Amino acid sequence: KTLSGCGFILSSDGLGITLSQLIPPSSKAQVFFEGKEVPFQILKRDQKENLVLLKIEEKELSSVPFFNFEKLEIGERVFVICVIVENEKFQKFTNEGIVERFDENYIFTNIVEDEKILGAPFFDIEGNFLGISQINKNKEIIIIPIQKIRSFANL
Repeated sequence: KTLSGCGFILSSDGLGITLSQLIPPSSKAQVFFEGKEVPFQILKRDQKENLVLLKIEEKELSSVPFFNFEKLEIGERVFVICVIVENEKFQKFTNEGIVERFDENYIFTNIVEDEKILGAPFFDIEGNFLGISQINKNKEIIIIPIQKIRSFANL
């Protein structure tokens, strides 16, 4: 089975985050950056939290500020932006919604999408990185929040 999803660059030196389910252990995985395949290493994996920390072999990458989770509010606008592969072509994808509820483990939005946006980054209206998407058992898009990702990545 071919898995497809997104990820996010956390730091300018190539530290990246995605869902562990997208890069299964002992599999041949490919990571693409700006349309080309790039070498990568798996630095850390947590199956329970469904996170994998990657180091891609690119330098001087752009990065964005992290969202301050303590300022999150119900009704806040959020945006998902990613590049997906459809019909063997790279396609840019975006959607927007609002925060319906949240706790320290997950942010729930009103966004309904299919699995093509697994691991996609979410941002606030100012472009701050909020977290990455996964799908819960009810097929709802939920966000693994930045504070869990920062703790996992030791950032």
